[in-house]
Amino acid sequence: MTLPFYKLHIAGNGFVLIDAGQVEQDLLERRKKAESDAARADSRGCSGCGTGAHAEDGAASKADSSLSPSLKDPLFLRKAGRALCDRRYGVGASGVIFLWPDNSVRVINQKGEDMHRPDDALLCAARYAYDSGRAFARAKGHPNSQALRFMLPRGEVLLDVLGAHEFRLALGAPFSMPGGIVIDPETPRPLETLEIDGIGTGMAAVHAREDTVIAFPRSGAELSWETCVRLVQKAFPDRRVQTIIAQAVTAETLSIKTHPLPESGACAAAAASLTAAACAGMTGMEALVLFTGRGVDSGSEEILSPDRGNSRRLGVQWDAKANELYVVGSGGYLFEGRFDLP
Repeated sequence: MTLPFYKLHIAGNGFVLIDAGQVEQDLLERRKKAESDAARADSRGCSGCGTGAHAEDGAASKADSSLSPSLKDPLFLRKAGRALCDRRYGVGASGVIFLWPDNSVRVINQKGEDMHRPDDALLCAARYAYDSGRAFARAKGHPNSQALRFMLPRGEVLLDVLGAHEFRLALGAPFSMPGGIVIDPETPRPLETLEIDGIGTGMAAVHAREDTVIAFPRSGAELSWETCVRLVQKAFPDRRVQTIIAQAVTAETLSIKTHPLPESGACAAAAASLTAAACAGMTGMEALVLFTGRGVDSGSEEILSPDRGNSRRLGVQWDAKANELYVVGSGGYLFEGRFDLP
């Protein structure tokens, strides 16, 4: 089976997108053609028998059984997800987005498992859905706004459409890590200061979709990425924690370096960085977060991509009244192609 695909990313966290409705339509047309060709062949073969009753049976047996019109079979999703994500023999990605015409979405990770709340993937899916003219829904609580509604296995998710290629996604409230206490935006939380390689560094541990540790080296200092990662791994040996090195450029701008984790890494990094910076008084409750490090899906094709600027930044808003974090941004295209599924 040949699958046409698009490769998108947000801050170097890459996803393969399959327009499942289009693929299923193509497969259905091919299957009908195969059955029709087989029926004609059988009719010619038994023209002297006086009946064509068994022509349809012959057509069914000779039609290519691999031309199934449905991609929702769990075995197929697992197989396709693993094959496409493979960075040696596949396209290479953190996950595969299967998007149907009704905006049903399945996101399959490198292990062939469902990603249940894949925020980074949803920003990529929103970009394609918007560009392909998918229907909008009225956003709950925002009667004058438009939104994209995606149906995931665990429920629906709404993304507000703020403009062309500008989508807002709610992430919930931030928590302290590892204690799990809700962080109140009205309560200042100074950073814990450590000396790392002789550099005074403010540190914060925040859970915003993902467990993260954010390091703010003193202004102008260059903190070793490898050293910072080792310290975080030593502090949390039994947890998957995303390391972030951040700098408050202005009261409205943060610059961060990180390697996003597969499901929500870019969104989590941006939201957690704003949370730590706002609590420490370095920024306000809104900021533009610029990703300066190269993610696992950054490469030569990204340099040529016209989307490279927009897809390496996220706006973050912290609604103090509701204690809700929002990210604003869009996935960017890297390339498109066709993949022959083994």
